[in-house]
Amino acid sequence: LVNAGIYIFKHKVINTIKEKECIDMPELIERSKLLKKNIIVYPIHEYWLDIGRHESLTKAHTEWIL
Repeated sequence: LVNAGIYIFKHKVINTIKEKECIDMPELIERSKLLKKNIIVYPIHEYWLDIGRHESLTKAHTEWIL
């Protein structure tokens, strides 16, 4: 399993991030778990492609046009 996709957080969770703090999503989720926040996941089984890199975005563009 990978941690990827779209994230939705309540303000209570966002407010745990200090001003100018750098934090990645797995760390924020782990912090939320430690604070006993509810975490809900929705696994996907469909084709998924990370478009965070230029090469992947080009590949996605090509695949969706075809």
